[in-house]
Amino acid sequence: MFNFIGYYINSIYSGKLINYPIGEQIIDIIPMIATSVFAGILCYLADTLCFSTLQLLDVTRIIIDGLFFSLIYLASSSILRLAPIHDFKQLILKR
Repeated sequence: MFNFIGYYINSIYSGKLINYPIGEQIIDIIPMIATSVFAGILCYLADTLCFSTLQLLDVTRIIIDGLFFSLIYLASSSILRLAPIHDFKQLILKR
């Protein structure tokens, strides 16, 4: 809860400073949040339905879930052409 309050306070003052209102900031963040929620739900369902029946070690499940989440997030961000995935590709391909 305190994170939301802190975000709100910081967004008001920084928004006035750089002329970027809080409404526009939230609209720009919504696609990334929705992509994260989508990847999280799929990861949870995969873990609940598949990995819990295999009796894997917790560490193994965490690693598999992390990789699965990353794969889903990167794939869906690439399909939706979100700006952060474009920046990520530029950083990786720059080397």
